[in-house]
This record gives sequence, C-alpha cells and structure tokens, in this order.
Amino acid sequence: MGIRVISNGVGLLQTKGELSTLHISDSTRINLFRRSKITYTKLVLATNTVYAIGVTKTAAASHTLHVTTLNVTTGEVIHSANIGANIADPWKESATVLNPSLQLPVAVWLEKGTLRYVPLTPTLNGKPKSARGSGFVGIIDVGAGSRGQIVAVRQGGLGVLYRLDGEQTSATVVWEYEDAVCGHLCDYFLCLFILLQPFAKQNSESFYTATFDENGNPYIGRIFWSYSIQVCKGLFVRLGETDE
Repeated sequence: MGIRVISNGVGLLQTKGELSTLHISDSTRINLFRRSKITYTKLVLATNTVYAIGVTKTAAASHTLHVTTLNVTTGEVIHSANIGANIADPWKESATVLNPSLQLPVAVWLEKGTLRYVPLTPTLNGKPKSARGSGFVGIIDVGAGSRGQIVAVRQGGLGVLYRLDGEQTSATVVWEYEDAVCGHLCDYFLCLFILLQPFAKQNSESFYTATFDENGNPYIGRIFWSYSIQVCKGLFVRLGETDE
C-alpha cells in the first residue's frame, strides 16, 4: 500500500493496484501538524483503519515508534500514541508486517539485540512482546510482510526467519540460516584447509530475498558467495520445506 498525494484534506491510498479516497478532516491535519517531530515512514490499510507508523526521537537520543490510527471513511484520528520502544537506528532496526490470521499490522523492532513486536489495533492497546533469540543487528523486510514473515540478522550476516501470526500474535522461528561453508561440494581436504585459516573471510555479505510459487506461498532465501569453494550458494525456505 502507498500514498499518492495528500492535498486539500484528501489523500489517495493505493492498495492492490486500486486507489481509495481518504478524506482527512481539518482537526486531523492540525493534530498531524502538531506532531511534526514525528517522521511517518509507512501507511497500512487494514480492517477499515489506516495506520500511520513512524518514529520520533527520545530524550535518550534513541528513537521510539509512534502510531496514529485513522478512520478510513471519515479521516478522523481514532488514537495516537508512542509505542514503548528503544531503537538505536529505526531505518535498520524496525519494520511492519501483517498478521495473516487477524489481517492486522504488527510493528517489529530491535531493542538491545532482541526482536520486539506489538500487534496494532485501532485503539493501540496491544502490549509489546519479545521473541526468542538475541544478538541481532538488523531487520530485513524481504517482501513477505503480508505473510507475517521477516528476517532478523546477526553480525556476520546470518539471519533468523520469523513468522508473526496467530490469534495472540506470537513470533515463531521458521528457520535459522547457518554458515554452511562445507556443503556437499566441499571435501575433507578443503574443510581442513578452511579450519587452518580461521581468520580468512569465507563468505561474502548475505543477500536475503523472497519469491512466491504459483499458489502464492513465499520462499525466503539467503544468497551469498563462498570464497572458500568459489561458488554462489543459496538456501530458500518455506514453512516445512527447504530448497538448496
């Protein structure tokens, strides 16, 4: 979903190739103007509610999330509040996905290396939760957010694929990508050679992406170049399946 133009109190929202009109009242425009210190980065349309999701600086020089919900018919503000988050770099450490079970957005961010998330509702009464895992340095939106899937990456490029779904919006680890340098193309002597050079850079930076099959099922892939065996390696993961 994207926003084309906001002019004279009228916004045009694009969802699935179609344009919808969102009328924004004068009071809403005044409220948004007063929140000029907030940088809104994403608009999500779900269950007749528009979620304007952004970030704002805190006194501790970090960032917190801010969400404003609007009635899609009248444009009136339903609720507006900060989310209890402490984000060092919101451009690398925050994202938004959609819970496919509830068709509601979920804000996701990193806080001291831990994945945190909160389901968003029109009244913004959700409570932040922590996912299993730690040591993360970034979040990658690979393009499967509509399926509730996102990748959290650790130092060195290894990622963990999460799925945020369910009636209670829980974060489930779908797959942990491993640094499998010695695969079926690597024989005993090459493995021994690698072990004797622990400080040599073995892989390039990892690239994460998503693709979909004919039924719309997402496959989340990690692609990288192995310097040690001089081949490009990739692993694509779908729920319950893997393809290498």
